[in-house]
Amino acid sequence: MPIRPVDVDEDPFHEKPSLIWRLIAGALKLVLVMLLLAVLGACFVYYLSQKQPEFYTAAMKTDPQRSKALGSRLETSVLDLYNVAQIPTKWQGELSEEGINGWLATDLPDKFPELLPENVKDPRVNLAENRLTIAARCSYKDLEGMLVGDFDLFCTDVPNQVAVRIGSIKFGLVPFPVTQFANLIGDALLDAGYRSTWTEMNGDPVLLIDVPDEHLVIEDYYRIQVSSFDITDRKIILTGETVELSADD
Repeated sequence: MPIRPVDVDEDPFHEKPSLIWRLIAGALKLVLVMLLLAVLGACFVYYLSQKQPEFYTAAMKTDPQRSKALGSRLETSVLDLYNVAQIPTKWQGELSEEGINGWLATDLPDKFPELLPENVKDPRVNLAENRLTIAARCSYKDLEGMLVGDFDLFCTDVPNQVAVRIGSIKFGLVPFPVTQFANLIGDALLDAGYRSTWTEMNGDPVLLIDVPDEHLVIEDYYRIQVSSFDITDRKIILTGETVELSADD
């Protein structure tokens, strides 16, 4: 008796999967693709958060002994300026980028470790025309990376008031939503004794900080008046005057 060939569709070992199994397989493929995209996305965000500015990489390579010498020189300059400002006179002082970074690298962690939050370390600065860039290693929730902020600081027409114009704050290359933390920033300043308000300039948020008298009055006889706070290439220039207190003060 001749044997009839079995059609593939009739072969029990080549049965097509049922509709329910095809749906399950398709769902599994979709889940795997989504997981893969999530992992790639997390890796991409992590990569962006680790991106260091060139100035930060260069500053971190500075020899520790040189950083210590630069930091000591900055402290001496600040002390000299403070002594000059103790008597009625006009004065001017300069803070160099190298000196600030040297002080941040050596004196800040050794002498004032409590000034930095626990989740921030190794801050460094870059000074350009009307721009102060601060970068630091930072941990935020479960992510660790570079926190980088661009600012401009200047004195307003209101006595004893300093303006901080915020150009941007980023976690690596990812923008950081400053306005969402405006109240926290204001509360932190208030706890430190500074009143502040928010405004804006050409779309940038600006923080106005009022410096209290106790930081400016010297032994009830003289008052320090800062007239300008200029950020130039590689340095900050402070100018001001120390005057006698009037009877109205």
